[in-house]
Amino acid sequence: MTRSLNTLVTGREYIRALDARKSDRDCRTAFLERACSLLPPRSTVFDFGCGPGLDARAYASRGHRVYGFDVDAQMCAHFREFCAGEIASGSVRLVGEGQRDLLDLPADVLPPVDLVTADFAPLNLVENLPQLFARFEQLLAPRGQVLAGILNPLHSGDLRYGWWWRGLPRLVTRGQYSVSGAQAPITRWQTRRLARIAGEAFVLREVSVPSPRGLASWRRVNPSAPRDWPAIAASRYLFVLFARRTESA
Repeated sequence: MTRSLNTLVTGREYIRALDARKSDRDCRTAFLERACSLLPPRSTVFDFGCGPGLDARAYASRGHRVYGFDVDAQMCAHFREFCAGEIASGSVRLVGEGQRDLLDLPADVLPPVDLVTADFAPLNLVENLPQLFARFEQLLAPRGQVLAGILNPLHSGDLRYGWWWRGLPRLVTRGQYSVSGAQAPITRWQTRRLARIAGEAFVLREVSVPSPRGLASWRRVNPSAPRDWPAIAASRYLFVLFARRTESA
């Protein structure tokens, strides 16, 4: 998570920054609710870009087995501390410490997983998404899914920034654009572009956003439907749900 495009926030500072903004707290609650609604009892979750362990501990508290992966050393250090009890009990495990790429993780480190999660936009920092989705396919059980929170390229709050306007022509013509960031280039995509990047192995099942009202903390939206554009523009993040493609998909 970044406080600005060029300021990296990590470890304990990440948690303080996340707690400081109500919209971020609500977004995390919505993402967790959507993720848990996809999981049958005693599922296995792979938390990609797991950060300091907030989501991992939440999944474990609901009876799921969790594997976490993050490239940031401070995040991993806080993860081990924050999830110490869950790690000791075996319900949570941090994998791939010291590795800068999930592609370097040995295939036999974890069993087939039911859900890959990526909360608060780690996918926006990945340069080679086709290879990443190919690795997700390898990690998933046959009916496994991927739920990712990505930066919304059409968030109305970004319109005041020059980088948004400079990137808009590329977003319209190519479906994506990148800006420099503290940790890596930050790429924003249209959802249909991201669906193409995910490749033939996945189908985009759903786009949703945190909901400010109602019983559910998230709501499905259709980026092609004008009636949903106000809700989409108001959200900093989009939740995209990918399922492994089957012959009937």
